[in-house]
Formats: sequence, C-alpha cells, structure tokens
Amino acid sequence: VAGIVSPGSYKALNEAYNGTAWSEEADVNTARFGEGACGSGTAAAGLIYSGAIPGGRTDLTESWNGASWTEVNDMNTARSTAMGTGTHPSSLVFGGGTAPGAPNYTGKTEAWDGTNWTEVNDMNTARGGGSGVGQIGTAALCVGGYTGTATSSKAEVWNGTSWTESGDINTGRNNMMSRGGTSTDGFIAGGYQSTGPSTGYKANTELFNGSTWSEINDLSIARYGIAGQGTTSTSAVAFGGNNPSDAMSSATEEFTAADFEIKTV
Repeated sequence: VAGIVSPGSYKALNEAYNGTAWSEEADVNTARFGEGACGSGTAAAGLIYSGAIPGGRTDLTESWNGASWTEVNDMNTARSTAMGTGTHPSSLVFGGGTAPGAPNYTGKTEAWDGTNWTEVNDMNTARGGGSGVGQIGTAALCVGGYTGTATSSKAEVWNGTSWTESGDINTGRNNMMSRGGTSTDGFIAGGYQSTGPSTGYKANTELFNGSTWSEINDLSIARYGIAGQGTTSTSAVAFGGNNPSDAMSSATEEFTAADFEIKTV
C-alpha cells in the first residue's frame, strides 16, 4: 500500500494479491512512503501507520476493512521507516526516523489494542528501516536497520513486555527488507547495506530458528524497500522495491520452502 514512484511523487495506491495476480483496491486516505503496515489483508485485519509525507513525518493510522480505509486514532510519535508486526487489533510498532537527518532515530515502541496506541518499553538500539517479524503484537522480532550512522546487524525479541537482544543476522542491512514467519521461526530477505565491508543492494535471505540466523537461497532480484509478508517461514511473497537496474521495481517473488521464484503477474 502507498509508496513513492519517483522523487516527490507520493502515492496512495493500494493493490491486493490473490495468489495469482494484483488488482487495484481503494486508496489510502493519506499518500505517504516509508510507512509501517501489518495484517493479513482480510477484512478488518490490516493497518497502515506513520510514514513520510510532504513536509515531514506523520502519526496518522488507517484501518482496512476489506473494502476501504478509515482513519483511526493517531500514534503518539510521528515517524517514518518504522517497523511493525501483528494484525488489527493486536499490533506493535517500533523504531523509525522522527525527522530527516542522522540523530533522529528512535527506539520508541507502541502497542495497538484495536482503538489506541500506548507507549511501552523502548528497544535497546534506536534505528529505522529494518524489518519486523511476527504475527501478533505480543511476540515480535526487530531485525537490522539503520542507526543514523551505520547499518545494523542486531536482532531484538519482544516478549510482550520488553526487548531482549538475540543473535545477530549474518548480513547487516537496512532500507526495509521483506519478511515472514513468526518471532521464533521467521525470515528476512533483501535490503541495502549502507555501511560495512560490502555496501550495496542485497538479495540475501536468512532464516531464524528462535536463537540463530542461517543463510538460505537468495532473492532472484537484489533490492531494498521491499514490501512483503508471510504467515510462515516457508510461504511468503515479496514485491516492489528499488534495484540497481530498474529504479522502481514491480517484480513479485514467491517464497516456498527455502527458495524464491519470480512470479509473472
């Protein structure tokens, strides 16, 4: 949902994937990019929140009922490139950039109860543009991201009350990777390494077993800013993003077992 197609061109577009093809659906109310989103795409199960808008960052939240978007209560802290997990009405948002520039990343975490956002315990490392892995707001992973000065390889686990540092990912990256699965059995794919020994676009995919990350088969197309989600670590879809040969990609890839495959739609 939403996004940016070219510099300064904010979009409110929304598309649904039925396993075979994409179809245009009702637009979000506020065009934005770098937003957080969670849910299964079914009726009354989806949320879109935060993001960058012309002139700054937003705290706006919208709920999807299967046919249209409705504005609901705002977040406490406006931000973009936030990470999140869960579905409506049990969701979690964490991290993000509160304003342009290096020192403006936050570790703030907010929980959604179906009506309101409530501030809960902060992450250990403030950052944005990583990935949130998980299906519920009481069990989540925050993976990778950018701290304002460096790409992060850190992973933190949320137990419903607080964050604990877990095993690091093998390839540090930021700029919003695709993700799927749960906080004890999940994966991430793609991203961009802004600092470190091997900067650039990434196709790397890693699988989490509850304590450590293992490298598995890569994305077919290296890219960052990917949208994508899956309810298990063996079945998911990754779509869109930015890659070296096509500045804004419309490619869709399906993840099955331990491999990605381009899906022509």
